Amino acid sequence: MLLGRKMTSPKIFASTVSMIGLLFAIPAAGAQDMGSLRERVQHLIAGIDGQVGVTIRHIESGEGFNVNGDRLFPTASVYKVPIMVEVFRQAHEGKFSVHDRITLEPDSLYFSTILSHFEPGLNPTIHDIVFWMITESENGATDLLLTKVGPDNVTATMRSLGLKQITVSRTVKLMMCDYMGFYDAPTRNLTGKDFRDMWERKANAAYYKMWDDKDAPVPESVQKFNRDIKDAASPNDVSALLEMIFQGKVVDKEASQDMIAIMLQTTFFPQLIKGQLPWGTPVARKAGTLPTTLNETGIIYLPNDKGHVIVTVMTNDLRGTRESKQNLISGIARAAYDYFVTPIGPAH
Repeated sequence: MLLGRKMTSPKIFASTVSMIGLLFAIPAAGAQDMGSLRERVQHLIAGIDGQVGVTIRHIESGEGFNVNGDRLFPTASVYKVPIMVEVFRQAHEGKFSVHDRITLEPDSLYFSTILSHFEPGLNPTIHDIVFWMITESENGATDLLLTKVGPDNVTATMRSLGLKQITVSRTVKLMMCDYMGFYDAPTRNLTGKDFRDMWERKANAAYYKMWDDKDAPVPESVQKFNRDIKDAASPNDVSALLEMIFQGKVVDKEASQDMIAIMLQTTFFPQLIKGQLPWGTPVARKAGTLPTTLNETGIIYLPNDKGHVIVTVMTNDLRGTRESKQNLISGIARAAYDYFVTPIGPAH
């Protein structure tokens, strides 16, 4: 929960991030063999039951590689990054201000994870709602924003940035309805508490069983969701989007810095990219989590003037325990960290 947490001002934080970024130099990693990192990553992927795509790129040097980097995967909540970009873009064009306030009522939150627990009438700014969407992966916040800016506009903006493999098509509520096979209009039109009660009654047990039991049956709706990917992206394009934001090339420099500052304060699912990194390592990141799709993209801030490395891991048809799924992403992130900070040997 965000209550009681002392937050850093996004503008001050963004300014600090920008100043820190200028201090990092290109790492002296050229003497290492990039093949050793690739081997270690492939070793981690080899033990996974499912499809995996990985992109690793060091921003300052451009060094990196990918495995299935151009393959399309379901984004899950990683698509909240392009939604954030579109919110800032439309605000920049004067369609609204990120300081405008929206009064939240229970029926408007649908599949909310946090905001539905507040008293009715909460009046946050659009910027506040973006913050919740990214840092806590708040689904109700996401659907409010996506409805406001329009999924077609999000996709069009990705195309204008040269990102042909990022597509946003539906709200989280409809994504989850499709995942669990709720195709009928009366169910899809439920709102607020009625929707949450339906979810608890019809879907929750099967949904979480897939998370924790690698042998749990996978409903036909989930198989269809994984085959017919609607909200999709490739690891290469997601990584490219993060790099453009980091470099101040999305919307404008101030908006890009604000977006990075928000992503650096993410608390949702810390077991992924941050899971095996040294405590306190800054990572500007966003995860996407479904029982059969576990993704995360992030910019790791390396120590000792070693720069920044983007790690994006995306999956589909993923089976296994929750721990094995998390360890895949945290292990790949640690391998990338080690490569650019200290030499590593081949996988064992």
